Amino acid sequence: MFRHKSETSILFALGLSVKASEKLYKIQKELYKINKQLEALALPPLIPLLWSNQDSIVFETITFEKMPKSISFETLSTPNSDLYLTSSSRQWPFVIARLRATLLENNIEEKTDLIPFKANDGIYLGKSSSSLLEIEPIVNDDWRFYKIECNYTLIENRLINFNYRFLWDHHLLKKS
Repeated sequence: MFRHKSETSILFALGLSVKASEKLYKIQKELYKINKQLEALALPPLIPLLWSNQDSIVFETITFEKMPKSISFETLSTPNSDLYLTSSSRQWPFVIARLRATLLENNIEEKTDLIPFKANDGIYLGKSSSSLLEIEPIVNDDWRFYKIECNYTLIENRLINFNYRFLWDHHLLKKS
């Protein structure tokens, strides 16, 4: 008998520019053709910062540092069988760490169990595939901050149902 678990969680994430997102949608569609896994198309291209059960925080009460003018994402990474497109920029892990710290400083509790995929400093592309993909670098120069309510069902840690709605979609300022 399979263990079936339906969940509702809040995902805080970074969104990308229209140009970067369009390129990433094509990659996600290719991944779906290869492995037929829902994760490849479950969400628009984004960088998952933190999962939580909390929904009470107000965007206007959070002070974010300015984001980098642009970051190139060019390296595939596969932690925990998930596939991410990551950046080799030395500053990028510090940017992500500051964003996560800002959320945690605002009393947002992180959820780490019964989630479809882990928070990471890369762009989530779905479950890793055994086939080798060649991906050209994706440069992002426009940053969005998302708060997304996600409803999903996991069976034996496999995503079988997923829907979401945006609660926030705010533009983040860039460094001059």
